[in-house]
Amino acid sequence: MQGSLIHAMILIQATTPAPAADPASLQINSLLEFLVKGGWAMIPIALCSLVAMAIITERLIVLRRGRVIPRGFLSSLQQMAGDHPRALAHARDNGSPIANILTVALHRAGEPIERYEKHVEEAGQREVLGLRHHMRVLSVLPQVSTMLGLLGTIFGMIKTFQAVA
Repeated sequence: MQGSLIHAMILIQATTPAPAADPASLQINSLLEFLVKGGWAMIPIALCSLVAMAIITERLIVLRRGRVIPRGFLSSLQQMAGDHPRALAHARDNGSPIANILTVALHRAGEPIERYEKHVEEAGQREVLGLRHHMRVLSVLPQVSTMLGLLGTIFGMIKTFQAVA
């Protein structure tokens, strides 16, 4: 009895015509409609995109060549080659990453070569660490966005299967 009831329900569902989808409702005319049809997962994905764009813009501004190695700084430092205290003061006052490394190099001049190299290398590592600011976040954002997209797809499939059932 139960088997024949299931067969009857399947037969009724198979013969009942599905409501025709309105072609206008399937068409996406704007980015906003695309985001709305994407569901809730589009919100954190959009936020990840905005954060990535903000970091990229900030890094483009901070890592400009003129900011890391200011124009004219190295030539003016070469002109002060014989005047060590003046060159040290000029490098210290500049504040750019290359100036900070050269400040350590000028300050440590005259030390044994091993210690001198160690101090300059440490100064370089500190500056590189500052230049890499936010890069870890930028490398994680694409992975997080991909996982959010997959999660949204899974929830969309579950919703579709519930509608079919």
